[in-house]
Amino acid sequence: MNFPNIIPPHHENNLGNAPAPIVQPQPAPAQAIFQATYPQNFNPPVSCRAKAWKAAKIILAIIIIPIGIAWVAKKILCLIVLCILKKTFGGIEQIILPALAYNKDDALIKADCERRDSIFANPNSAVYRTVHLELKTPDGVILDGALIWRLKEKEAADEYKKNGSNVFQNSNWIIKCNGNGEFYESKLNESRIETYSRNCNILVFNYRGVLGSEGYPRCSRDLALDCHTAYQFLDSQGANVVLEGLSLGGGNGAQAAAFNPGAHMANLKSFSSLTDCVKGIVYSYVLKDRDDEGIPRLNYHPSCMRRTAACIAACLAGWLTRNVLETANWEINTASVWNKITGRKWIVTGTHDHLMRGDGTLYKFLKRRLPGYKKVNKNNPNNASQIARNEELKKQLNSIKAKGAGHMDPLEGGAEQAHIQQLALAFGAA
Repeated sequence: MNFPNIIPPHHENNLGNAPAPIVQPQPAPAQAIFQATYPQNFNPPVSCRAKAWKAAKIILAIIIIPIGIAWVAKKILCLIVLCILKKTFGGIEQIILPALAYNKDDALIKADCERRDSIFANPNSAVYRTVHLELKTPDGVILDGALIWRLKEKEAADEYKKNGSNVFQNSNWIIKCNGNGEFYESKLNESRIETYSRNCNILVFNYRGVLGSEGYPRCSRDLALDCHTAYQFLDSQGANVVLEGLSLGGGNGAQAAAFNPGAHMANLKSFSSLTDCVKGIVYSYVLKDRDDEGIPRLNYHPSCMRRTAACIAACLAGWLTRNVLETANWEINTASVWNKITGRKWIVTGTHDHLMRGDGTLYKFLKRRLPGYKKVNKNNPNNASQIARNEELKKQLNSIKAKGAGHMDPLEGGAEQAHIQQLALAFGAA
């Protein structure tokens, strides 16, 4: 705001008759953009066993000609598939993260961005308790985001906006790791409401290449690095932090939590790996065991032929998906890093989730691989001891079941309360 340079007539200060100097309002100090550093275990050394296996495959491919031909053919097939995806969808990354294709000029997205700008431009940020945030990843990419304070800490929003002070010490924060089609501008009001129900502050941001965030993801680890940057920003200033990821965000957040010892992670309706997720979707689609809304069909008994066809289709889809994703460096394997998370962690699943099925669901994948777990018929009384053992083993996974919830449905009722309790325990342990 520009103030007119007017000196009131006959104005005198306490030092004499000289007119008092005009004091112009000073702009808020420019805040340096926080830049994260690479986690220590970002590039773990390749084990001797993995090196030996890779060398053995190359030697076998050279000595045994049919194996060599098959190996080369597989690589060529993967490259052809990637070229087709590039021509059709713009690249495999735009299938995994369709938010990359969002256009700021789209009517709905433009409305969300304008509402965001009006909130950021409000001089009394304590009204909205929302402040614009920019973060720099270790590889120099600027991420666009926002900080949303709870009502009890509304003064911190103005303090941070005016002076850039460290107002995060011992405060509780959730970092929202977006799903594949999400962007934070559409969730500002929803997140502000959650600061009431969950009694904490929330950091939201967009992945690189999505709307206001710079750069472009070239592999899955770029997205994990974005989540790591948001975590390190808060953690380095003494905040108590929980990473919360829905769907794709659950995989990215888990990778970031594994990078940071002691980090807490809430995995919401996410996958064990992208490959297993595709296998589960194909198997269920061929089997027709659920309707279009993801609700299981009651008293449905598919034929043996349909089951066989579903298994074959799922195996073929899984084989192709795994090889294509690994060739493009876009596989996200949540299950492989879950045990590396040393902080508090829990899994939320939806009973009517139409995307996460079978071993594609992180919870089911981990459950079926628990030592001593065995799937048995619950209606058979002879299995009572194994059923009891299974229930005891499942407690290790610290899971929450959202009954009747689809993939994108918000948590409600008992599932929401259980989630809030886990958050309180995580913040208390921090």
